[in-house]
Amino acid sequence: MLEASRAAMLVDDNEDDRFLAEQAWAEAGIRNRLISVDGGGRALDYLLGVGEYADRAKHPLPAFILLDIKMPGVSGFDVLSRVRAEPKVRSLPVLMLTASTSPSDVDEAHRLGANGFFIKPSSVEELVQLFSAINGCWLKFNQFPDLV
Repeated sequence: MLEASRAAMLVDDNEDDRFLAEQAWAEAGIRNRLISVDGGGRALDYLLGVGEYADRAKHPLPAFILLDIKMPGVSGFDVLSRVRAEPKVRSLPVLMLTASTSPSDVDEAHRLGANGFFIKPSSVEELVQLFSAINGCWLKFNQFPDLV
């Protein structure tokens, strides 16, 4: 079981999607904090400890990432590729959370090393259900690598 002090990270460039996800996360009753980051570039800075994110006491690594694909600049695929190439975060679980239903996106995500691929639900209620399922599987029963 993941201790409540460990957080998950949500990476999405859409402010409304991040807001809804944060609300659904809370409504699902998940005790673990959700770190919300507004794009691929900021996610990489956070994960690699660049600039303002260098202080790991203040900005600890998340237990796993919920990652959108379609973002301007640094895409979710770019983030996933970089995470898998970096020894310090390579084993960090990455779950794609995207509006894309393209089979080629599913294939590419798994080829690059995604641990799961979830299509963003169309309602807040369904997003709460998805996060409840993630809580039950990934936060309650999954064992995470120690990346500290």
